[in-house]
Amino acid sequence: MTEPQPPERKPIAVVPIQPQRPDSPSHLSAEEAEIWRGTVNAMRPDWFIGKPAQALLQAFCLQVVLADDIAAQLRGLRRKRRRSARDEARYDALVAAHVDACKTLLRLASILRLTPLSNRQSIRDARVATPRPWPWERA
Repeated sequence: MTEPQPPERKPIAVVPIQPQRPDSPSHLSAEEAEIWRGTVNAMRPDWFIGKPAQALLQAFCLQVVLADDIAAQLRGLRRKRRRSARDEARYDALVAAHVDACKTLLRLASILRLTPLSNRQSIRDARVATPRPWPWERA
């Protein structure tokens, strides 16, 4: 007597899902949204998946805009020919604020692995690949 055979299984079609780059949140300013798009487009599409990474990216975008604003104020004070003691004190405070803003930017960029040092080229590299000729192919 032969054993009954199980019904033949049909393979399930596997459709690969392409990761989507996250859109900038609507509450960001135009400058922050521009930084968001530039940063997201420079990395792999799946690099900023998840709320924690996106929250850090929002902080990064805001910090870039704040650092630019502080730098613009510093440039304005530096252009003044005659500065009062009050201007000097304000200049010193702005320099300290700019240093703090740059440290925060660097910390956020490292945590998000945006910097070349924290995002070395490898198989799991997040940067968008650009084809380059091998050294021996350059002539």
